[in-house]
Amino acid sequence: MFCLMKGFEYSRIDLIDLDGDGTPEHDWYEEFADVIVDQQNPDGSWPSSDWGDELLSTLWALLTLEKIAPPPVGGTVYPTDKLSLFAMVGAPVVAALALIVIAISKRS
Repeated sequence: MFCLMKGFEYSRIDLIDLDGDGTPEHDWYEEFADVIVDQQNPDGSWPSSDWGDELLSTLWALLTLEKIAPPPVGGTVYPTDKLSLFAMVGAPVVAALALIVIAISKRS
């Protein structure tokens, strides 16, 4: 969900078409948030999943709920070089991974 969120946010897609009629009418963020919050444990964490243990699942859930992807400036922008692409899309992922590594190292 995190990767989809970043893609939707980057592309400024607010609504998606879930029923195939060609008209986007569903707020993807609301759909994601409902699923993520429904899976939350009573203590505020998220259960272990294919993405990792409770700590990693909680980090991914929170990152997805935060919608941290920077929107393009001045309309749809497609980076023309790898550095621009990294600056617009990859930097938040690197920051999130750094937080995950720090959290894991503190657990050891």
